Amino acid sequence: MRVLLIDFNFFEYTISLANALVTQVQVALLVPDSFQGVADALSPDVNLAYFHKSRLRSPSNLKMMREINQALQRWQPDVVHLLAVNPWFNLGLLFHRPYRLITTVHDPVMHAGDASQRKIPQMVRDVVIYRSHRVITHAEALKEIILQRFNLPTERVAVIPHGEFSIYRHWNAETWPEQEGNILFFGRIWPYKGLDYLIAAEPAISQACPYARIVIAGQGKDMERYYAMMTHPNRFEVFNYYIPHADVPRLFQQASVVVLPYIEASQSGVIPLAYAFGKPVVATTVGGIPEIVDHGLTGLLVPPGDSDALAEAVISLLQDRETRYRMGQLALEKAQNELSWTTIAQQTMKVYQATIQDHHD
Repeated sequence: MRVLLIDFNFFEYTISLANALVTQVQVALLVPDSFQGVADALSPDVNLAYFHKSRLRSPSNLKMMREINQALQRWQPDVVHLLAVNPWFNLGLLFHRPYRLITTVHDPVMHAGDASQRKIPQMVRDVVIYRSHRVITHAEALKEIILQRFNLPTERVAVIPHGEFSIYRHWNAETWPEQEGNILFFGRIWPYKGLDYLIAAEPAISQACPYARIVIAGQGKDMERYYAMMTHPNRFEVFNYYIPHADVPRLFQQASVVVLPYIEASQSGVIPLAYAFGKPVVATTVGGIPEIVDHGLTGLLVPPGDSDALAEAVISLLQDRETRYRMGQLALEKAQNELSWTTIAQQTMKVYQATIQDHHD
């Protein structure tokens, strides 16, 4: 089987999947030239090719589409697997689509307040789902959204969980000890991430755990609003920029607990990243998150928008090192088994085979 993966920006996810798939089938990967900064983590067995991706409104993206079409003609893949949306690619599907197109849909609908997603209108995002032969998403809750929104037959939508992200060890294999009381909030800072509620929970956390410290690591706008909310600014350490790959292992290894106070979500790559480093999470019951967080085992779940419940859950883990360690071990086991890329690749192969079989029947 010849598989062509096309990605535009989820490079860590794509590398992990490609490296696992290439042990079973022939894999070609088509990505923007910005991928070169992380290409060292890709298996040499993957056939790698680049295209140039310009700014969204640039007409030079027509050249990008020509390069992608030339790659399709050159490789003649049995399956084309799209791993991220791009408006030019999506609109091109109105006129032409690869013979067997499978698309991984990470977010069926746009997140509230996420300006990066707003650059691509929802109707343009929707084109690729209508034009795909099969769709992969990361949770049953997301599958239900897709089925209802697009009126698709259930067999056209497969649920495969988001794989773990131990790949970050490739860029930095050093080890750091846990810093007792470190609470990590990681990732892009948009309103739906609910950082307000973690900041509001800080006084209660600090009163119960005077050694606690909240680390905010990720790029975001309107940070002055968040700084103004902080009752005790000295309890926070803020890295308001895109976190380099080599810094990620340190942040997670030093954390006692990883917190996702989201008020809205589809799924999250932060959770399998935390699991890969053996860290329990405190997260909210939104979207597909309850399907990946085993409450009381790999982490704790709380209602969204409830700072008191968030504080209580964080405090319970900070004050109970034995439970925290046990949860971290279970999280790591989940990453190495259920969320391993070997498992993800096996499940993905079944989608490929079913798609090919559809066209043989």
